[in-house]
Parts: sequence; C-alpha cells; structure tokens
Amino acid sequence: MRTSFLLLLLALLRPFSTLAQSYCNPSYTAGTSLGDFIDGVVFGTINNVGSGGMGGPAYNDYTTAGPEFVTLVNPGDDYPITITAGAWDHGVGTGVDQYSVWIDLDRDGSFSVAEKLASAEATTPGQTLQLTISIPLVLHGGYTRMRVMCTYDTDPNDACGSFEAGETEDYALVIDDERPCTPLFAYGPADGDYIQDVQFEGIQQLASGAPAPYTSYVYADTGLAATVQPGWTYPITIRSGVYDPQDAFEYYSVWVDLDRSGSFDPNEKLAVGTTDAPFQQLTLNVPIPANAPNGYTWMRVLCTYEEDPAQGCGPFNYGEAEDYTLIIANGDLCIPHFTWQAVEGDYVRAVQIADLDWYAQLTPPLWGYTDNTIQGAHLTAGSPTQLQVTTGTYVGYQHVYVWIDYGLDGSFQYDLVEHQIATGPGGTATFSFNAPMQPGYYRLRIACSRDTLDTTIPCMSTSGYGNAIDFALAVHAAGWPCMPLQGYGTQWGDGMELVTFNGYDYGQAQVFPYYTLNTEHENQLQIGQNYIVTIVPDSALDESYLVALDMNDDGTFDPATEVLAQQAISGSNAPFDLPFTTPALCPAGQHILRVRSQFSLQFNPDPCADNLYGEIVDIAVVVSDPDGPCIPFVGDWTT
Repeated sequence: MRTSFLLLLLALLRPFSTLAQSYCNPSYTAGTSLGDFIDGVVFGTINNVGSGGMGGPAYNDYTTAGPEFVTLVNPGDDYPITITAGAWDHGVGTGVDQYSVWIDLDRDGSFSVAEKLASAEATTPGQTLQLTISIPLVLHGGYTRMRVMCTYDTDPNDACGSFEAGETEDYALVIDDERPCTPLFAYGPADGDYIQDVQFEGIQQLASGAPAPYTSYVYADTGLAATVQPGWTYPITIRSGVYDPQDAFEYYSVWVDLDRSGSFDPNEKLAVGTTDAPFQQLTLNVPIPANAPNGYTWMRVLCTYEEDPAQGCGPFNYGEAEDYTLIIANGDLCIPHFTWQAVEGDYVRAVQIADLDWYAQLTPPLWGYTDNTIQGAHLTAGSPTQLQVTTGTYVGYQHVYVWIDYGLDGSFQYDLVEHQIATGPGGTATFSFNAPMQPGYYRLRIACSRDTLDTTIPCMSTSGYGNAIDFALAVHAAGWPCMPLQGYGTQWGDGMELVTFNGYDYGQAQVFPYYTLNTEHENQLQIGQNYIVTIVPDSALDESYLVALDMNDDGTFDPATEVLAQQAISGSNAPFDLPFTTPALCPAGQHILRVRSQFSLQFNPDPCADNLYGEIVDIAVVVSDPDGPCIPFVGDWTT
C-alpha cells in the first residue's frame, strides 16, 4: 500500500533519496528557537507558505515531498521568488535576518559561491521579500536542488557553514533544457518506484537503483547506446525497483523521440507493460516504425506508479525516467556510432569549402552525427578543391577525417579523402583534393574523434568522444544540367508523388539529393507539337511547379526562353496538367527536360537556383524537326 503523505515526510532521508544523502547541510547553534526561520517560499509551482515556526527544525528537505515542493525552469530565463521572513525580533540595534537562494547548477552535489543567485535582508518580522532568480545557460539540464537559507546577522558565502541562528529548506528543481524534455515527478523514486535494469540491443544498464527521478545516459560510456533499423521489432528487458505495489501496478513504458522534437508524444510510446512485485523482470517488444528517419535520437524508459502515461514528459507522481541514445539506421546510409558524442568538446565546429561557410550553432551539438545535407557547396567536376575544418572546444588532439561518398551508396567504404590531426581547442585542418570527376550530387562527411577510426568500415567502428556531419556537394560539368541544392527537399511534402510524361511514370525522390535523371525511356518530341506533363503533388500546400527545356545544352535553363510552363497550386494530392509546346527555335537533338517543384513562398523562376524545399525530375528527350532527319535516342549519351 502506498505510504501516506505524512509518513513520507517523516521518511524523507530514506536510502532511496540520494539527493538528500549527497548534500551537506549547514549547522545552527540556536536554530529557529529565537524566531529566525523561513515562513514561506513561493517559486513557480513551489508553494510552501506558513511552514516555519519558532523551535521547529533548522533544516528541512522537501526534495521528494510532493508536487508543491518541485518546479521546472528553463535555462536563460528569469523567475520571481517570494520569501516570507520569520517572527524574529532581536530588539533595536541588533542584527537582522538574511535570506539567500542557491541552486546547484552543475549538479555536483554542492553549492559553490557562484551558485548563490539571490540574497536580501528582512528588516521587520514577517516581511515579504520579492527576489528574482536568473537561471544561467547550462550544458545539460536535469534534476538538481534549490536551497533557501535564513541566517541571522550574516550574508553567507558558504551554503554548508556554521551559523548562530536560522533555517535552511531544500527543494527539487528541474532545469529543463528541452533536449529532450525533463520529466517532472512530484515524489520520484522516493518510495522505491524506479528502474533497476534495462537491457536493449547492447545497452546493459544493470542494478542502477534510483539515483534521481531522472537520469540521462545519452552522453554516457560504451554500451549505453543502441542501433536499430526502421521496420524491425526489438525486445527490451526491464526489471522493476524495490517497491511492492501489491494490489496495484508499476507501469513501464518505452518511448522514442521519432521526430527529434525533444518531447515524447502519444504516438512515440512504442511499448508498455506492468509489474506487480519488487524486482520483477518484464520483457516488451519495441517496434521501430518503418518510416522512422535515420539518425540519432532519444529513447526514454519510464516507470510510473498506477499510471499508464499518455505522454512522456509528465507531470507524474511516483516513478523514474531514464534516457538513452538510439541510432536509427535503415541500412542505406552509414551512421557512425559515438557513445560519449560531443559532450566534452570533440566536434566539428566550422567548415569552409567553395561557397559553403558553415559554423555550428550549438556548442556542443546535440548528437554524435548530423545529416546536414540541407546545406552544401557547388564544385566543378575534377577541379582542385580546398576544405578547412575547425575543431571544437576540446583541449587536445583531434583526429579529423574527410570522406566523399564516391560510390553513391551511403556506405563511405573506401571513400576516405584524408585523415589529419588537429590540436584544440579550435584547431584547424586543411585538405586539398580534386572534386569528383562525375557530375552529380555527393555526400561530404567530416568527423572529429578523440580516437582513431577504422576508415574502411566507418559505420562498424564504435568510438567514445566524437562527432560527424554530412554536407551536400553539387558537382557540375560543362554541358551537364545544373545541379541546384534542394535543402530539405521533400521532407515536408514539397515534392511530386508522381510525374507522368509521354506515357511514362517517374516516381518521387524522397531522400537526398531529391533529384533524379531519367534516361531509360525513349522520349521523342517534335518542334511545334503540344505536350503535357501531369503532376501528382505531395502533401505540402501552396507549391509552384515549372517545366523547362535546355534547348542550347548549356545546362542553365534560361528562365526567359527555356521555361515552357509554370503554375502555382494551393492544395495537395490532386493531379494537374502542365501543358507546353516545343518551341520553334529549339535545335534538333538530345536535350534535358526539367520538371521542378518549389515552395511557393520562396518561388524562383530560375530552374538552376538553390531552394530550401522541393524536388527535381530531369528527363532525357530527343527533339526532332518534322522536316529534318530522324534522330535516334541514346540513354547513356557520352557519360
């Protein structure tokens, strides 16, 4: 049976409350006997008013005492706090009570001088003090402790010092950096509701106990990250904590942040089961959706007492949450495995190549790998190229690797350009190489690692500290159609589910580079004749579409003369036609017909312009003059 609220208050220092055990407490000679106490604290959802009293305890730990003793804050924001002074009256000319607020920002179990965030004097008994707490930016959020202190005639620099009179109260504070959301628990594992074991695809977190209501193992040592494939189902084994629910249940659920939003929505709960005894083993099946996107994300294992949660961020009463790194890889794209990731500054800080000048926005980045092919550089086939890489904030050697996916298969096997050593922080490495000889789109991969990597099989290697990032390379050659960057491409529905032309269907390019060159069908056109391109739009609204013909074969698709049709459509999935006439000025011969979709608010009539959203379908055609000789169709041309 669940412990009553009164009994729980009397048992706050039980072994399950590690927060209570790990922090030192100040000492008072007279304590609250003379009226030097805290009679009220209001801060966010913390509401503890009328709690003090003359002769009451000089130290009170409320960190696992219930919903009115815990609150959530965001880094970088300011919050008001109201403190009500005690009933002291030391007489005229004597000292006054000082009230100060401390927050263990680095969560190291102690309060440094820099973590004293507010202080004020109470000049009259029962005075209400209005203070402001500024929450600094922190590296990683989580559960920590806020300490409110009353000290007679002293403005303390030591939250654990010795004082003549006063009181100290500790509260639970959740610093939520939303990377991912930090779940809010009123009591947490204080009564034994926690996760003892997690075993999942190489993750072996055994006998972890209940260190806190929430623990992130995302930036953790080898073995606390797992790689899975979309469309597969994987078993997970969970062992419950010490609490005996008897006639109730502990719910254990598994969540995966599929959209990497930092929240765990109802559709991201992939498994749930119950236990009804202490240290009971539970095996669940976790189905990874077939459409789960490639890359790093968070997996959350959640314990909740008597509650089957509808979402993974809380608030909850009793329980615990643990987060792990999950790498989703569909096999088409090699994704490197870094367990500690960039937590100590081992990452790619900046990249300069051709017209790409990129700097990391987050320091350190969230993940060990980022697919950043929404940005890239334009190169000329076979041209000398220079790439400069700047490393992150780690003080020491960094192995810097550069690959180009020459095989266009996503494996990067044997595709290493070069490996150099850079010394950080902010070390640089410069690479000189020739652009690929074959025009088209390529992935450029850059990695910084504290360890050496097996460059022949970069995705089979597991490294500790490191970070990799992919960019797009658009490689152009004379006479070849231009290669604009597509940004997000069709990720948000800005594409074409189907293009039909001359009786042939051309499907959507749903992944990078969101481009297809189609030479397999014989398309014969005649000068002066009318033709129709039929398009089935994707799901995005307000799109623009165009048809262009590179009549002079210079690869540029002149907007003034070579754009043959264009139309804006508000709606999705309803087929529409783009009719055009082969211009009389078109020379006979083989040409490229381009069909392109673009987000209409960023519509650019230039078929060669870079865009953040959209898709390109290029089709090889032969244009004949009805009065001239026949021209055969050759799909491969001189490639």
